[in-house]
Amino acid sequence: MKKVILFILLVGCSCIYAQNKTGLTTDGPYLLYEETGVRYIQVDSTGYLLDTVYKVLPVDFSLKVTSETGNHAFQVKLRQAQRPSWKDKQPAKVFVISDPHGDMDCFVSILKGGKIIDDTYKWVFGNNHLVVIGDIFDRG
Repeated sequence: MKKVILFILLVGCSCIYAQNKTGLTTDGPYLLYEETGVRYIQVDSTGYLLDTVYKVLPVDFSLKVTSETGNHAFQVKLRQAQRPSWKDKQPAKVFVISDPHGDMDCFVSILKGGKIIDDTYKWVFGNNHLVVIGDIFDRG
């Protein structure tokens, strides 16, 4: 009986360890502002992890953002954050959208359909506002 129990335990443990490891998928880019500089982390579409620390970011530094499937890619140039005053003039238009829950194709389609971005993912909504309701910016 002890041998049967031991056999079941060993087979069960080997099944746990026999699971396939999944490779890295497209993720990031992330910029982490640290005491030693700015750390840039990204996993590209081939699963390669890029982890670089810059003492100072180059003047023309931009981030390449790619969707998980690789269907969508665009550049984002960094700029100084602008804090609006607490009482701001209302824009002519406000476009409100909910959390896309990772469905980049749908998100892009809605933004293009609403004339927020063009086919090259460039902002074409003028000085109007885009409001995204959800937790997409703090949940990854």
